[in-house]
Amino acid sequence: MLSSLKLTDTGRYKCSLITENLEKSCYVNLTVGESDVIGSDEPVKANVGEDVILPCHLEPPFNVSTLTVEWKHNKTYVHVYRSMKHDPNQQNSRFINRTSLFCDEIGKGNISLLLRNVSKEDEGLYICHVPKLHSQVRKGNITLKVDAAKHDTKQQFNESINNNSTNNTNGADVTTVIIPVIIAVIIVIIVIIVALYIWKRCQNRRQTGEQNDHPNNEQVEQQQDIPLREEQEQPNPDNLSNSLVSSQNIN
Repeated sequence: MLSSLKLTDTGRYKCSLITENLEKSCYVNLTVGESDVIGSDEPVKANVGEDVILPCHLEPPFNVSTLTVEWKHNKTYVHVYRSMKHDPNQQNSRFINRTSLFCDEIGKGNISLLLRNVSKEDEGLYICHVPKLHSQVRKGNITLKVDAAKHDTKQQFNESINNNSTNNTNGADVTTVIIPVIIAVIIVIIVIIVALYIWKRCQNRRQTGEQNDHPNNEQVEQQQDIPLREEQEQPNPDNLSNSLVSSQNIN
């Protein structure tokens, strides 16, 4: 069995059977047909921000792992496969880290391109080219159409959500500031009320103490009047004797 046929495998093959007494041979002519690069007749559609596969293959299947595969967009190199690996030297900076081939499928003739994070600028004609392929058809064309409408709608929705989140955050910030201020004001008012209450009680106690230590003038005057009245009420001995003499003279 001969696998991974190439165009150079075309030719006449001889099969011989040799023994001590016999030698037999037969011939087989092998013709390897040319493989054409096939793109896509239908445009490939994608939305902005999505990943997309640009299909391209060889028909009949042919192993191109040892050949060079080039992808271009408007004459700009998108991806270059050379020496069985990706060659970034010619790649346009706009496509760096955004493209890749399916390496496991290249041996089967699948040279489709994976393009990540599609933008509106990526829209247009892509060409898949196998320069050293022994075929009349070495190029395949694929048209990419990018729809930005869905992306814009999604972006507007995300912006709306972000704005609502921002407003909610601002409202939460205001509430976070106002609530502590209100609590602080209430605490200050309570402290002032308690302080006034304590001060008032101290004043009342002080006044009560002063009244106990210094009785009022009316009480003092009343206490001073009591001995005077008692003295006035006591009889004078001289007056009594004079009264007795007068009464005797009259008699």
